[in-house]
Amino acid sequence: MEIDWELCLHNGGQKELFESPARFKIIACGTRWGKSTVSANKVISYGLDNPKATIWWTAPTFEISEVGKETIFKTANGIDLFLRENKVRKILPMITQSQIQFKSADNPVSLLAKGDIDLLIVDEPAQIPDEVWHRYLRRTILDHCGEAWFPGTPKGKNWFYENFLLGQDSSYPEFASFHHPTWDNPLLDKQEIELIKRTTPELIFRQEYGAEFLEDASSVFRNIDLCAIGKLEKPKPGKRYIIGSDPAKYRDFWVNIVGEADRPNVIAIQRSNKLDWGFQKQRLFLLAKEYNNAHVLIDSTGVGDPLYEDLSRIGLNINPYHFTAESKRQIIENLALMIEQTLITYPPIPEVLNELKAFEYSLTSGRNLKYGASTGKFDDCVIALALYAWMVRPESFIDMSLLTGFGKRELATTTMDGF
Repeated sequence: MEIDWELCLHNGGQKELFESPARFKIIACGTRWGKSTVSANKVISYGLDNPKATIWWTAPTFEISEVGKETIFKTANGIDLFLRENKVRKILPMITQSQIQFKSADNPVSLLAKGDIDLLIVDEPAQIPDEVWHRYLRRTILDHCGEAWFPGTPKGKNWFYENFLLGQDSSYPEFASFHHPTWDNPLLDKQEIELIKRTTPELIFRQEYGAEFLEDASSVFRNIDLCAIGKLEKPKPGKRYIIGSDPAKYRDFWVNIVGEADRPNVIAIQRSNKLDWGFQKQRLFLLAKEYNNAHVLIDSTGVGDPLYEDLSRIGLNINPYHFTAESKRQIIENLALMIEQTLITYPPIPEVLNELKAFEYSLTSGRNLKYGASTGKFDDCVIALALYAWMVRPESFIDMSLLTGFGKRELATTTMDGF
């Protein structure tokens, strides 16, 4: 059977994967380098060259494995290489009677097989527990001494890292390691990558784009302690202040962080929970009044929206900040850059320092960043600090598209009417 299909690879390291004779290829690559594309090329070429082969594409979730399937279809370039897909069993048959099956590692028991897999793609291995590889996936290629590819972005030093080290050890010729940062992809704009580097926290850039294996892989903030040189202060006559406010009532804390308006320096914090809404609104009102009618930026998402309306109605000088995935990313990365570059100072308050150190990022199935506190921790101080920092960020960081009103009107005189 003659099939008019050819490999489609860029010159940024993809071709060398096909030239290596190693059975196990560990590919540490930055986002958008082209791991899905090169893996799709491997799957198609293997299925065409080895009729009746059994191929698995395994990912942390079915949603990620669907991205792999879509890339396979795209890589086929319109050539009819497949038969009718079995969507229930998630099997894509090829015209050579090879079968591509899409698997999810979030249900390890479903990965139990006879050991007759010929080619195994382990997509984003750093997001898959080591037990899944050692207990379930490794055995699937036992009978046929099948090949295994591990394309993904590092996330700490886990089993993906351990396998990467094997690929650098001449004692294990079956393994080969490949390292390709995002900028190895010749199809990407180098100026765009440079812009991302300048506007992304260093640890995140080094891992997600530089494909480095880092110890504190999920940490967002660095140089936290270097910035903890401020001190608590009472308000000074004539000075302007800003408050970042993250409201909460029960499990979480309502945190108000006060800082100077003319430089990024925190001088006061107010933290409380399990208090009546009215009482907490009054506390914020009085705090703002104490600090020379400070301007407030409040998280207006969810319960914050009616709180903002109430506080605005009684004359507090306040602006809302509505959180979406994108707007949260902007203020968190702004804070991370300011801390990393030691452009902000704050007192060494244990609650603030602990929350900053426990604040993490993770990746969604679409490889978008998601920020939040680690399991069982709080992030209210982080959010309040980020809101304050957003108002005093350096001019080089400024994007006014998400901020309404600040700087466009004078500080208002507030009253107690309305409580």
